[in-house]
Amino acid sequence: MKLYLIRHGQTEWNTQRRVQGAMDSPLTKNGIIQAENAARRLKDIHFAAAFASPQLRAYRTAEIITADHPYLKLEKQPCLREFSFGDWEGHLLDQMQEEEPEKWDVYKKTPSAFTAPNGDCMIARVAESKAFADRLVERYFGENVLCVTHGYAIRIFLAAVLGIPLESTRFFMSGNTAISIVEYKQPDTPQVRVFGDVSHNQ
Repeated sequence: MKLYLIRHGQTEWNTQRRVQGAMDSPLTKNGIIQAENAARRLKDIHFAAAFASPQLRAYRTAEIITADHPYLKLEKQPCLREFSFGDWEGHLLDQMQEEEPEKWDVYKKTPSAFTAPNGDCMIARVAESKAFADRLVERYFGENVLCVTHGYAIRIFLAAVLGIPLESTRFFMSGNTAISIVEYKQPDTPQVRVFGDVSHNQ
């Protein structure tokens, strides 16, 4: 199985460097162009299934990508939602770093120990992602699967399937509509074949 993990297109809050998490922000004009670029990149790949985060920015990106695959039924998958940053959402990244330096330090340096104030717990999200990946492998082994999701959700997902600590994903930064491919040649041996490819936007 090849699992294509795609981050959503650029949003208004991305341009403002605001924490999004469970809150939403619409795609910018550039974000729509990015999604169209990704669609052209992926149009010749036959997908057995397509899933997207139910959050608008990811789901809209997925709609644009799957428009070239009319045989696909796009399914909303809660496991692909972005990590909820709770009280931090809507605030500028620099503001949170200044106002809550201790919590920010935990989030950046030891994310496995981080629980967002009134938001998600990292460890719980890792377990949820692993369970979802296992279900995909069981059902779609040997096929291609599309998942349109979010930047931090991709980090969590990769930590889950590769069995590595979240701290090891510190440099797993996905640009908007970045394509990452996880290949399962055997059901229990996933390998990252491509990570964070945004060449379609150049």
